[in-house]
This record gives sequence, structure tokens and C-alpha cells, in this order.
Amino acid sequence: MKKIIFITFLMFFCSTVLATDFSSLFEAALQNKLDISQEQMSKGGEFSWVFVAGFLNEGSMGRYFGDNQARLKTYVSAEEIYILKPSSSNSIETNSELLLKQLQEIYKKHHKKIVVITHSKGSPEVLKMLANEPQATSQMIAAVLTIQAAFGSQVADLFESNPFGGAGLKSLTTQESDRIFSAGVIEVLAKHAVPIYFLRTSQKIKGEGNSVAFGILGLAKYLSSYGENDGLVTVERQELQGVGTDLGIMDADHVDTVLDPPSSNTPSSFRHALMDAIFVYLMNHDF
Repeated sequence: MKKIIFITFLMFFCSTVLATDFSSLFEAALQNKLDISQEQMSKGGEFSWVFVAGFLNEGSMGRYFGDNQARLKTYVSAEEIYILKPSSSNSIETNSELLLKQLQEIYKKHHKKIVVITHSKGSPEVLKMLANEPQATSQMIAAVLTIQAAFGSQVADLFESNPFGGAGLKSLTTQESDRIFSAGVIEVLAKHAVPIYFLRTSQKIKGEGNSVAFGILGLAKYLSSYGENDGLVTVERQELQGVGTDLGIMDADHVDTVLDPPSSNTPSSFRHALMDAIFVYLMNHDF
């Protein structure tokens, strides 16, 4: 009995340390105190890097993941960094199939395993791809880190009847997400060889006079009855229970991590620090 209690405590302690570790890295990066070693940069060069954008990425005109990509280029080859923008009108399931083909092309070009960083709707699309093709994806993907994943959103429920939403918006509803990520799919992901990380956010601080894309502060108020949220997705729906590693919860709106002002409330330095912390965290782990 004591042995079981000790193992349970050890597992909890290890997961807490990992989450705290990322938080510490990000805080250090924000204060310009996070050093990226030559060894870490050399390891980063062993991979191709792919960002996968989320819903409504079409109107970003290069600003979606722009700061993140620019920062990553300072320590890995620009030729091996990609931003994929799945169609917002497509369902999660359709885009998961299209993304597999795009990632296979990148893998064949560079012959390097791929680190995938996803945002919002791009997250369930990539994870559904992993679940659909566990063998093929484990051969070409080193790790997947999701930022503000959208495994269903009550905001999508609210606007589901909008004729402009189509299959893409419908697949973001809570009902569709729960169907797509059934118990069987979650079981496959929990056993997947590719490590999966979830970075979540919540609006803990709301300043006055901020410019916010999509009227996020108003939506945050609407979502508050469902729980803590980042303006578009509740915290509990930014991860899949029983899958991967939770890196913790940051203070940010849904677009702060991927778009520059006036769409977000944060300067480019915020996204630069985020990319530094993600890079160091991942390069400190063995894939």
C-alpha cells in the first residue's frame, strides 16, 4: 500500500515539476534572463519546425505566428521552418488528412523529424492526424506542442448557426469535438509514441482600453459561466484529459500568443519570450 502511495506521489511530483519548469523558463525569458546554449541550438537544427495555424488564419496576412517564426529563425535554419494554414471552412477531420500530406512532403524534403507547434483549431486537427495514423506520424514527428488548443468551444456552439461558419465552425462545437475525440481516439493518443504537450491560457488580467480581436473580452464574459477561459476557449477544453503533458496556464487572450498588436494585447517581446521558453523546454527533452 505504501509503495502504491509513493508511486502515485512520484508521478504527481514529476508532472508538477515539468509544468513548473516551463513556467520558470517563460518567466526568465520575459526578463531576458533565459540563455539558449549552443548545444540546444545544435539539437534544434536536427529537426524541421512546423507551425499550424487555427481558425480564421486566412486574414492574418503573415502575422499569424509571425513573431514566433521570426524568433525561431534566430537559432535554427529559416529554410526548415514552415507555417501551415489549414482552411477554416474545412472540418477538423478533413484538415487532419490534408495536414498529413503536407507534413509528409516536408519530411521527405529534409529527412528530419518534425517539431509541430499548433494553435487553437490547428491543435485538434494535428492530434486527430496522430490518432488516425499513429505509425506514419511517429516515424516523422518528434513532438507536438499545442497552444490554446480548441477541443470544443461554447463560442462555436453560440455561433454554429452562422451560415459563414460551415463545417469548420461546426467541428469546433463541444458536441462535435467530443464525438471526434471519443474514448477510443483518446486511448490511441495516450499511447502514442510522439510526446504531446498542452500550453493553456486564461484571461486573469483585463486592462482598460485594450484592442482585442474578435471582441474577445465580451466573449470572455459570456464564457465565464462555463469556467476560466482565454476569451474563446475554456481552460478545461484546451487539453485532452489523460493525454500528454500539461505545461500549465499562462495569462493571455486567445490571440496574444500568435498575433501582434492591435489584434493582441501583448508586444512582440511576449511572443519572442514564449518561443524561447518553448524551444529550451523541448530541447531539454529527449525525443
